[in-house]
Amino acid sequence: MNILYITAKRRFDLALGNYLRNYARVFFVASDPLDHLFFKINGEDPVRAWHEIAQIARKSPKSSLPAERYLDYVECYRLEKNQERRNKIKNLFTAYTILLENLFSELDISVCLAHERDFIDTASAQCVAEHRGCRIFYFSSGFFRGQTISVAPERILFNDYHAWEKRIETGPSSLSGQNAAHPGKTAGALPFKEAGHIKPRKIPRHKEYATRLICMARPGCREPAGLLRPRRNILSSLRHQALKKSARRLKPDNVSIQEPFILVPLQGNEILGQVENPLGIRDMEHFSEVVIRAVHKLNQQYGTRFLPVLKEHPLRPFVISDQFIKAHPEAIFLRKYDMDSLMKRTSLIVTFNSLSGFEALQLDKPVVMLGPLFYRLKGLVHYPETIKQIPQAMHHAINTPVDKAKLERLLSYLKTRYEVKANKKALDSKGLYNIASRILG
Repeated sequence: MNILYITAKRRFDLALGNYLRNYARVFFVASDPLDHLFFKINGEDPVRAWHEIAQIARKSPKSSLPAERYLDYVECYRLEKNQERRNKIKNLFTAYTILLENLFSELDISVCLAHERDFIDTASAQCVAEHRGCRIFYFSSGFFRGQTISVAPERILFNDYHAWEKRIETGPSSLSGQNAAHPGKTAGALPFKEAGHIKPRKIPRHKEYATRLICMARPGCREPAGLLRPRRNILSSLRHQALKKSARRLKPDNVSIQEPFILVPLQGNEILGQVENPLGIRDMEHFSEVVIRAVHKLNQQYGTRFLPVLKEHPLRPFVISDQFIKAHPEAIFLRKYDMDSLMKRTSLIVTFNSLSGFEALQLDKPVVMLGPLFYRLKGLVHYPETIKQIPQAMHHAINTPVDKAKLERLLSYLKTRYEVKANKKALDSKGLYNIASRILG
């Protein structure tokens, strides 16, 4: 069996790809120069996709596949307003599709692996694999933190809650098609193999910056690489890394939080421009302002005494300024605090589209949601249509029980069709074997 592996998560991909070689031949494709450099340093020679498609794109190629509809899965194409820019993205998408068509044929590929991302490489892989009748699996962080990894036989479509309404009504057993999983079928035929304990070498800092500068200086490299795998520029990346280091050095907040309170998990500002944003939330400070005012109106209208408690995401620190915090003494802002203890004690969670809301549902906590995510389903969460309706949505959520039967259907669907027992940050032989069994079983 020959596997084409489109990389995006370096250490995870290297570990899994090497483990899969116990059972099949694996060929890596790198969509980003830094990914390619990482694999080269660790003894691999992946296809340099951004370089190959740049050459194909210069010839104004036409794919034999009906690739147009797959462009809807490409985030930079959906968000782009300039028609000339959209045409360039479309041209690169076509070139990537042609590259993969050639690789599938030359290498006799029967299984493709990609990550669930709204990027050109994943959409092109979906297009080629589906039209060739090959299996394709999409990786993502599991829906159950630290316990599972998603290995999905179709696009997960995190933000398409309309699709999820249909999915959990039909259930995984009734799905059909060449990429459908077989929940009742085990992969016991795979012999268990040890993963080995080779620690991957990191990219030296000077080589990382040199590679980024080369990409910035070469137009023929800059555009394909930037559109295939969008990344922060050097200055933004340095700032983001510095903020994360500062957040790790922070001491836990020494705050006494009195009940009852409403928990508001914050996210990165970038998410607000990447997904459907029906209430027009501008950034996390605007989101915080909206929720704090809504809690105040809730207390006024219904005689309650809820305290708004806002918690920053550990990977998106300092989205709330000190000036904003000082201007809102009626709320508690947390930068570093145990999230599990907060969720167990809260009366309600209000989120834009954080996974914390899904975890709260499993603790039988009510959820109000302002953005899209897979669990925004009728009977599970409350989603106001306007900012003015948020206080009423909060009141209804607190006084309406969660549809536990529907929640169980959702949990069953995830565990049966997508989830594999493995820890992405601490992969061991058992976890790698479980992933391999799902892919090759």
